[in-house]
Amino acid sequence: MSIEYKSLTNPVAQKGNMGGIRQEVFFARREDFATLASKPDPATNPDLADLNKLIVGSDTLKPGKKLFSFYNTREKGGLIAERQGEADAVSHKITLKIFTPGLQPEVLGMLNIPNDELIFFVMTGTQMFRLGNEDYAAKLEPSGSTGTGETTASAKGSELTFAAYEVGFAGEVTDIDAIKAMLVAEDAALTAAFVPAHGATGVVVSTSPTITFSKAVINADTMVAFTALQIEDTVTLTKYDVNGDVLVADVPFVASVVGNVWTINPTVDFAATSIYQVKFNNSKVIAGDSNLRVSGSNLSRFITA
Repeated sequence: MSIEYKSLTNPVAQKGNMGGIRQEVFFARREDFATLASKPDPATNPDLADLNKLIVGSDTLKPGKKLFSFYNTREKGGLIAERQGEADAVSHKITLKIFTPGLQPEVLGMLNIPNDELIFFVMTGTQMFRLGNEDYAAKLEPSGSTGTGETTASAKGSELTFAAYEVGFAGEVTDIDAIKAMLVAEDAALTAAFVPAHGATGVVVSTSPTITFSKAVINADTMVAFTALQIEDTVTLTKYDVNGDVLVADVPFVASVVGNVWTINPTVDFAATSIYQVKFNNSKVIAGDSNLRVSGSNLSRFITA
């Protein structure tokens, strides 16, 4: 193993570094997940900046399952990793603190199942981190309180702390849109077929990729059918390096739509013997009849001739 260190510069010069977490966190039971992404194995010599990212595999829910949101009063929540252990045995206990106002029956109900195992997704600024992993799900800690407060100026509500364990900090999510999409359950009857198919090789450089949905879809923002311009905001067409690891460039394109078929027309031909990916934001595409999201993959990666 020979991970290379890099210079650590000031990332906040001439910009802000606001702390705290967003007012909504997302969660689901550990048992509702089909797969959980993981950090790369240090023995594979990943880039230092990738060591804490969830880039191996993906977070996916079982059919019919979805994420739920948990409201947090601003300035009253946070995600903190405390180091523990001793020489040659350092790890982190990571805690998520949430304060939710009022005495909501749903929150009081959660207090009656303190040993349930959960997975949380927490936003801070433009980053998202996951609390809980394959080895340790997040569980309710025996700290905090729930109550009415003692004066009319008191904060009536519940303070809850959930904790899990990691070698480092909570894993960083790399596809935030994919996590937000899981706030809506999948429609098993809605799938997307790509041409070129995922893994295709020898693709002609003048190809215009297509995405064909198994039934009519609508824009989750407008609740009506997509326009060509909205497709261009929802789809990304990108070129990757020779190993398929690093994004090289976005490829400009013009979209068109006929029925359930989206056509992605690049404004220039693809480069020869190169890796490309077409992907739609599955938090934006839902079935017109069920208002549920697409099941299966939302991307295709292929190699040109």
